[in-house]
Order: sequence, then C-alpha cells, then structure tokens
Amino acid sequence: MPAGLVWTDHRSIMTIRSRFAVLLGSLIVVLVLALLGLGALKQSRRDFVIAADRQARAMALNHWFEAANRELQQIVGDLASAEGIARATRDEDAAWLRRTLATHGPSARLSALWIVRADGSTALQATLSSGVPDNPPLRLGELARLIAETPSPRFFAEAGGELLELCARPIRATGSGHWLLAARRWDESLVQSLAALTESTVTLRPAHEAAHTPENNQNLVLLRPLADASGRTLRVLRIDYQLPGLEDAIGNDWNQTLLFVAFGLLLLASVALALRRWVLRPLAAIGESLAAGHGTAVAPLTADRGELGRVARLVTSSFEQRAALEREIADRTRAQEALDRSERELRAHIAERTRLGRDLHDGVIQSLYAAGMNLAGIRAQLAPGQVEAAARVDQTSNTLNESIHDLRNFIDGLEPEALKTRSFSEAIGDLMQAMAGVRAFQSTIDLDEQVAARLALPQRVHALQITREAVSNALRHGQANRIEIGLRQRGGLAEFKIIDNGSGFDASSASSGGKGLLNFSERARELDAVLTIDSHPGRGTIVALTFSLP
Repeated sequence: MPAGLVWTDHRSIMTIRSRFAVLLGSLIVVLVLALLGLGALKQSRRDFVIAADRQARAMALNHWFEAANRELQQIVGDLASAEGIARATRDEDAAWLRRTLATHGPSARLSALWIVRADGSTALQATLSSGVPDNPPLRLGELARLIAETPSPRFFAEAGGELLELCARPIRATGSGHWLLAARRWDESLVQSLAALTESTVTLRPAHEAAHTPENNQNLVLLRPLADASGRTLRVLRIDYQLPGLEDAIGNDWNQTLLFVAFGLLLLASVALALRRWVLRPLAAIGESLAAGHGTAVAPLTADRGELGRVARLVTSSFEQRAALEREIADRTRAQEALDRSERELRAHIAERTRLGRDLHDGVIQSLYAAGMNLAGIRAQLAPGQVEAAARVDQTSNTLNESIHDLRNFIDGLEPEALKTRSFSEAIGDLMQAMAGVRAFQSTIDLDEQVAARLALPQRVHALQITREAVSNALRHGQANRIEIGLRQRGGLAEFKIIDNGSGFDASSASSGGKGLLNFSERARELDAVLTIDSHPGRGTIVALTFSLP
C-alpha cells in the first residue's frame, strides 16, 4: 500500500473525529444556551409578576388616596355649607369655629380650621395641635391662584416640622368671597393606618432619601410624591411590600433545572458513546486495513448489514480487485506507449508529406514553369508560316499547364492542414488567383464570413477541393469566362454554390463518365451533404452543396 494512501486515510478519520468533537461541543453550547434561556424566561416571568403586582398595588394606593381625598373634601364641603359658619364669619365668632373643630376634628383627623378672605388674609382660626401655626402656611395671593385653577384645591405644606394636608372650599352663604381652609396633619397614626390598610411598611421620607433602599426578590417599593401648592415635592410616601412567596409564584423549582441538566448530560454522553461505538471504531478499523493493505482488521465488520459494513465489504473486495487493476494499468501503459509511438510515426509521416509537397512545389512546379516559359519563347520565334509547329508548341504548353494544375491538386491533397492557418475565404481567393494562370476569366466571390467561420475543417477541405475541380472543369472543358462562388445560410443549413457560364453538359449522361463527378459525390457523402448539379448544353453549370452547420 503506498504511503500517500495511508496518510490520506488517517487524515480522513481525524477529520471525522474533529467534526464529531465540534458536534458534541455544539450540543453542549445548545444545552448552556437552553439553561440561559430558562434563566431569562424565569427572570421575565418574575418581572412580569412584579410588574403586575406593582400595577395592582399602585391602583389600590390610588384608590385609597382618592377615597381619603373625597372624605376630606366631603367634610370640608359640609362645614363650608353649614348655616353656622356663615353666621360665625359675619360675627367673627372664633368660638364657634373652635367648637366645630373640637366636635368634628378628631374623627376626621383635622388639626386646624381657617376662614380666609379673598385676598388671602386670615379672618378666623382654630387649632387642635400646638405645632399648627395660627395662620395658614401660604403666601398672600397663593390661595387666590389655587382657587382660580381649581374650585377645590388640595395640597400639602410643612409647618413646624410637620406635614399638613390642606383642602379649601368656598363659604357660599356669606356672599363675601370667604373660604374655609382645613388642615389634616400627617402624623404617625395616619401613616400606620395606611400601613395596616395596605399590609405594607409605610414611611414618610424626604425626597432625596425615598429611593435609597433598592428592590430585591423579596421586596416591592412604591413611591408617592406629596407636593405643595407650587408643585414642589415636600415628602415622598414610600410603601414597602414584602413578597415572600414570589419565587414560588414564578415557579422557581431548582429540582426541575437540575433534572434538565442531568437529562442534557446523559444525552450528550449517550451520543458520544454511540458515535465512538458505531462510527469512530469502525472507521479506525477500515483505516487500519487500508494502511496494512489487507482485510484482516476490517473482516469483523463485513458481517454488519449497515452502511459501514457495506464499506468494509467494499474495502475487502477492493484488495481483490487491486491486482487486476494494476495489471490493467500495466496493459494500458503499454498500449499508451504503443499509441505514442504510432502518433510520433504519424507526425513524421505528415511532416514527410508536407516536405514532399514543398519539394514538389519548389522543384518540379518551378521546372515546369521554366519549361512553359521556354515554350512561350520558342512560340514567339516561329515564323508565321510554321502553323503545325506553332500548334504543337501550343499543345505542349497546354499539357504543361494541365500538369502544373494536377500537381497543385496533388500538393493540396498532401497539405489539408493549410486551411488551419487560413480562413475559408482566403483559401477560395488564393484558389481563384491560381486558376487565373490556366485561363483568363472574371470571378465573383460572395461568401458570408460568419457562416464561413462556423465551418468545420473537413467541410472547408471538401468544399475547397470541389471548388478546385468545378472551376478547373469550367475553364478547361466548358470554356467559361465568368465564375461565381457563393456561401449563404438557409435556416440551419449552409448552401455553397459554384456557377459558371461555360458550355455546360448533359448531367444525366455525364454521371457515368469521368472521375470528377464521382469525386463530388464521394466528398458530399463524407460530409453527409446534399449535392446538386444543374447543367444543360449551352447554359452553363451550377454545382450546389448543402450541409449542416456545426
């Protein structure tokens, strides 16, 4: 077994192992990505649950604020509509205001009541807490702005370090533009009642400290800003909800995750063992057998009916076929050597024929030309009365011309490869120029160059030989003085014509005589072409050749 074949098999096995390693690595990556996806899904579910819980608790907190606001506005509205407050306002009876505050204040958590004039000054005041100021914590004109913006303004203010919720309603019975302004103190008891209602931890914090404690898996934070009359946040109501059951709600079951990981690892191990048993080990045996050059290592696999068993049987049979293949290679090598020798001999033969053609052209034809020239000189020196001698000289000169023509035909037959270096149009032109030495005539050559370029070499050779023979016959026997040669495409066929104005002949009676027409037929048959000869005495001749284009 050649060393190169061993190296190739070993490389193939290593490549398959590498691919399996990449496959297992890809499966591990997929498993890790699946775990990450599970974590992301769990986090997404957690965020969804927290967002939904946050929205529900925020809506509940808003409902509580709206209910508390309606309660405060209802109490202040009832007091502002009472008959006694109008009378107390006219009489400036502060005692009535204090009695009213003492009666309704504790249940409504009111800390102070003020009757305020339209310009913002205080007409009457009553307080239940020492920390509440005698005058409302507002600048002059600020209440008038709030009243202009809303008929029942509600806002927060700070007084003596305490947070007050203020609500104003007009005292309509007086008709003098007085307003009742009530204050509810946000003390610890109010905050704790809110905490009990929302089941959370509620604290009032300055705005810059409200969000210092971050959320976690067990904690949900809601913030409610409390703004003053100008919109500035005074305090932030922070509500902290404890979420001890959140992980259970979103299905945080680590046992399921561990089960998934164990299943993934078991799957990977099973795939690895299966690949080693059913793929890698059989491939290793096949490679060892190929390296050793015999089927011993791969013999146990031949009984396997699977794909690798078939490969093992093919390997075993390949060893049996290798000897026959080597013998066949040796036979083909010898045959190739013989073919090379034949080709060299053929090339030498062609070269000899080419050399012979050149020698004939440069030697014999030139000698014949010289003899013809000498005869022409002798013809010119004959006296006018030497008619018989002149006729013999002319006959001899014609014979020499015919010999030159036949010799040229023979040389062209020796060198058909000349058409490989010349176009078909050039070869026809050279032929007509050479024929002009036999007899003077007019020629018209009309060849479609695109069709001529598509002709195969055998088509060009046979068409050129038919042209030579037809033109020679027209000049020598038909005494023609005009010849037309044309090449056109008709559909998918090429039509080649040679037309002369010679004396013509009877084509039906001439078919059996002479060798020229027989050569025409033979060449047409070799080209699988249709040959048509149209000639009548006194009407010239048309030789047409129709053949398919490559």
